[in-house]
Amino acid sequence: MKINANGGGLHGFNACRPGITATGHRRWLNINPKETSMDCTNLKARFGDRFKVVYEESYFGEYSENAWIEDPWYMILLCVNGHICPWDAGRLAACTRGPGKIVQRLRALPFAEVTQDGDDGANVAFPLEHFEEMAEIMQPRKRRRLSEEQRRQSVERLRKYQFGAARQAAEADHLSVPEGTPV
Repeated sequence: MKINANGGGLHGFNACRPGITATGHRRWLNINPKETSMDCTNLKARFGDRFKVVYEESYFGEYSENAWIEDPWYMILLCVNGHICPWDAGRLAACTRGPGKIVQRLRALPFAEVTQDGDDGANVAFPLEHFEEMAEIMQPRKRRRLSEEQRRQSVERLRKYQFGAARQAAEADHLSVPEGTPV
């Protein structure tokens, strides 16, 4: 299925997103993300062990708030200086929150291609193999990790709030269980 059939219009993220035409108009299509024509980097699979990966807000408009569809086109890495999102099959995009020194630093990189530059920030496409250099500038938010000692302390601290078995609750007379019901 070709989404950007006329070769013009949108580029990168919006060009390949299901339900968006080449002119930027929304089409109400029931498209399986695995059936779209272009692949992109799955940020959760590639960077999810190190960085916080979330879905952008339009994911919930496309699928619903309770959706369990893993669509890599809607994944973003939250960063101190904006976010990083998929651009096309071999590239990602760094999106800043505003103009300034961050945009200047991104422009100075030889492998970076400024695709949009405005008063509210810039979008800069870059090859996937240069992610570490881009991450130094954008500063993706890291996943919180607990050491074994922190994990043990948390388990001990929260043990009294743990759910007990139904039998324990019934024995404590907090739950009435009808006779003949296995507990």
